[in-house]
Amino acid sequence: MLRLLYYKRASIMNTGLERAFEKLGLVIDVVPAVRTDGREWDETLELAERLHGKLQAGTYDAAFSLNFNPQVSRACEEAGVPYISWINDSPFYIGDEAAVRRANNRICIFDRGYLEEYRAKGYPAFHVPLAVDTEFFTMAAAKQKRADYETDIAMVGSLYNSEYEQITRPLTEKTKKLLEQILETQAKIREKSVLPQLFTEAFLTELNRQYLEAGIDFTVDGPGLEYLMLKEITGRDRKLIPSLLVKKHRVRVYTGDTMPLPGVDMRGPVDYETQMPAVFSYSRININVTLRTIRTGIPLRVLDILGSGGFLITDPQEEILEHFTPGRELEIYRSLEELYEKTDWYLAHEEERQSVARTGLEKVKRDFTFDAAIRRMLEEI
Repeated sequence: MLRLLYYKRASIMNTGLERAFEKLGLVIDVVPAVRTDGREWDETLELAERLHGKLQAGTYDAAFSLNFNPQVSRACEEAGVPYISWINDSPFYIGDEAAVRRANNRICIFDRGYLEEYRAKGYPAFHVPLAVDTEFFTMAAAKQKRADYETDIAMVGSLYNSEYEQITRPLTEKTKKLLEQILETQAKIREKSVLPQLFTEAFLTELNRQYLEAGIDFTVDGPGLEYLMLKEITGRDRKLIPSLLVKKHRVRVYTGDTMPLPGVDMRGPVDYETQMPAVFSYSRININVTLRTIRTGIPLRVLDILGSGGFLITDPQEEILEHFTPGRELEIYRSLEELYEKTDWYLAHEEERQSVARTGLEKVKRDFTFDAAIRRMLEEI
């Protein structure tokens, strides 16, 4: 029986993980990442001492956490214990590259698009897609009243009201126009980000010169500007799509953002474990607009919708198309015109819509379980 030291971060994935640990018969010893004041630990002596005490007092087969923590890695190296981290954020910035290269690390990444880059840097990285607990989600949906969540079309999540306008305001009109052209070009290219090729050292130097000249105490680097622009593109799509679809259908958006969208039924955020499964299950169509920083991976939102028994229309991602068949387990759209046509068609063909939703649920129930993901990660040690 394997024993894991579990560095438990605040995450919506915790319940699924812990239910899988129990099913697999793993012995789990928890070190909470959240302090009594509600914040997460950072690089502190107190955390180091807690980890050291645990590792010296017990015999562990491995340590585990969501995302990578340099201090956990360091403590595990000193104790001779493998450290498994499952990267579930995008983008995930690694500050301490020396820590990531430690031989005891097993870094599992849900987005295969980063794998080649990580391995080229010497990171001990592996590909493990995200997972969903279908049993938990379907039970959660059944506890809610269908009438409270029924609508034609639903979207859940941030509208990504980015700082793009604020950050570009001090720049010259010529530079702002150029950035807008770059943004529009990237918006048309879903397969990859071309921004790193365009953000040359000379270009970034000129941007920072303009900030300095405007008296703004701010500098921008390539990765930061890329994230800002990809976030802005995602936000524009997430606002535009419901605004177009509401012209013909009932559209509901669940978000913590307060920006109104004319005609759209704007609701507040929903609880991930109790309400969200009901939204996905009882909405006739669920729309996913992937955060553009995800290169090839299957977003957690896709698995959440399918795992709740919901019908999904999503933008295409390389790994989605590898694992799912459009028209069988989900639907995809490559343009706003195609999205408009498919929402019309499925809202008019109830039997086909329900069939796709059922098949999608069975697919993730079989291939995207937390049990299977944890087994895959344990194979690496």
